[in-house]
Amino acid sequence: MKGVVLLSVGHSDYAKWAHNMAVTCRVMSPNLPITVITDGNYPFEDFHLTPITNVVTMKREDYTDKDGKLFPAKAKLSVYKYTPYSEAIYLDVDGCCIKDLNLLFDKCEEKGLYFQVQVNGISTKDFDNTDASLWVKPKQIFDKYDVPEDAQLCGTNASFWYFKKGKEANKLFKQALKNLADPIPVNELRYKWGHSNTHPDELYMNVALAQVGLIPNIEPVLYLRKRGEGRGMNGLDEIQKNRFIIGCWGDENYNHHEISGTGQPNSGLYNKHVSNCWNKLYGNSVKFGKPNDYFSLVRSKVFGNPVK
Repeated sequence: MKGVVLLSVGHSDYAKWAHNMAVTCRVMSPNLPITVITDGNYPFEDFHLTPITNVVTMKREDYTDKDGKLFPAKAKLSVYKYTPYSEAIYLDVDGCCIKDLNLLFDKCEEKGLYFQVQVNGISTKDFDNTDASLWVKPKQIFDKYDVPEDAQLCGTNASFWYFKKGKEANKLFKQALKNLADPIPVNELRYKWGHSNTHPDELYMNVALAQVGLIPNIEPVLYLRKRGEGRGMNGLDEIQKNRFIIGCWGDENYNHHEISGTGQPNSGLYNKHVSNCWNKLYGNSVKFGKPNDYFSLVRSKVFGNPVK
């Protein structure tokens, strides 16, 4: 069975992000079930649950560190074992779905791999591609982990995963969690992830991919645009030709105005599309806007800053 998986842990605004993502997934892919995996700290029954098929609560040990503090990377890498589908698309909730995900399932199946993720580039032991090796230098990985000398290190954007459940995928996720349990010290990272000293899930999945010898080969499915990348407006129709998800990564000053808008509910790709999907799903019974609009949510979300 195919389905969509979302993760909502920690701050209650992530539940609002998840609701918006679920609404857009439901409108764009009406027949796909949607599961939200959560830490149980937010009453999802407060939302209109029309788009969400079911809610699964994680065990505390899978989303906290040894001191009992929230550990987002551990929660995300634990998503696999809580996924109720044999074939799944996982999406980070800070974004919106803009195209039928059934077509993305088809693209992934055509590629023939049990796991897919968007890859920004490849590094090797002797080649530091900073687009790929965002978090650490390749040498740090080869020095610390059991990685083949000729391994290629994929630099992934884990806002999207596709996986088929089975022995191979189970091994991959277990290896990523094993890597995370023996992390590279936070003060040795090139960038800081989150508001506190914690670890990026992408880094430890990147290492696991190299350890099992898997190189994902899916074409880009995410639309991510930073401030300062020109003024040309691509428009939703143009973006939908090749992309399935608009991602809202970073803080309010990081995303391009094309995505964020000006702060008004009817401005920016995110607000316009999510509002349109709310209208299609809920009619006039529920109004989109604060506290569910882009600026209300992005101001409290986790984002990455350079390590000082």
